[in-house]
Amino acid sequence: MRAVRLSWVALTSCAVAAGGCRTEEPLGAATGRVTYHGEAVTEGCVIFTDSARGAAYVAPLDANGKYELQVAQGFGVPPGKYVVTIQPPQAMPSMDPAKNLAGPPAKKEYKNIPMKYRDEKTSGLEAVVVSGSNNPFDFNME
Repeated sequence: MRAVRLSWVALTSCAVAAGGCRTEEPLGAATGRVTYHGEAVTEGCVIFTDSARGAAYVAPLDANGKYELQVAQGFGVPPGKYVVTIQPPQAMPSMDPAKNLAGPPAKKEYKNIPMKYRDEKTSGLEAVVVSGSNNPFDFNME
């Protein structure tokens, strides 16, 4: 019985020590709205890329052009400087019901997301996320 008690004490001590050694900063909430000439962009996604970490975070746009980034730990992203791109939705294969076969994706143009904003090198959009804060980033594409 004593060995069991010591094991629980050891496990509890390890758990407390591990919890106290957390070095990660709190996430910074990153939210906003994407517009094109003042009109909401309602299809696609926003991508925050941190090249130094080799990480990218993606959030879909809703019917009002709003987005909210989220990671496994919760809403927000790690603090840091991000390059931002706006991407149209992925094209889905079209189905031919008569043949029950998938064909090439149906082409749809997204003129409300200019090519410039789809590439990290040309978007010109940046965001600096601060930990523990609400960081609103609205992007109006011209």
